[in-house]
Amino acid sequence: NKPFFMVIHLADTRLPYTAAYDFANPYVYQLQKKGVYPSPPYVFDVPDLEAAQKGELQFSPEWQEIARAFFDAEAAYVDRELGRFLEYLKQKGLYDRALIVATAAHGAEFWERGGFEHGHSLHREVVEVPLVIKYPEARHAGSLIRDRVSLLDLFPTLAEFFNWPAPVDLDGVSLYPRAGSLRIMPHSVFVMGLL
Repeated sequence: NKPFFMVIHLADTRLPYTAAYDFANPYVYQLQKKGVYPSPPYVFDVPDLEAAQKGELQFSPEWQEIARAFFDAEAAYVDRELGRFLEYLKQKGLYDRALIVATAAHGAEFWERGGFEHGHSLHREVVEVPLVIKYPEARHAGSLIRDRVSLLDLFPTLAEFFNWPAPVDLDGVSLYPRAGSLRIMPHSVFVMGLL
């Protein structure tokens, strides 16, 4: 019966990819249709992540397919668990009143440009992540912002929503809708990587 703040950090899509059998099975079936036959337990890991990130550790096309498939299986598992949590909020009568933010710290590269995972480049697959904001009472439901935004925009958005005093020198801008409009103030989007 009190206001609360909760952070849920789901790290299942980080190495090693240890896909549960029921989630891996559909992806394994797709691999088998391509002539790739992984055997249980369905795990993908690398002996030297830094070398793999830089493209210095070579993976056969079959291992690349397995890495993608097991990552997708892990992502499916995370999706299911997030759905279970949202359903729980609905059962407890909290969902409609809740402000919910879902995002990711980074994406992952799967040899699109020779590298693997993250922390070595600023390619789109690494820096473009989902950002979903669900406001209470279904305000602005289904609206889509196509402008580039940044995770730095989260704090100004929350500050405006909660009417917190925000420092004037913030790097981000608020994404909170004004007067029913989701137009975003033009701003630079900052991207940083560990190279």
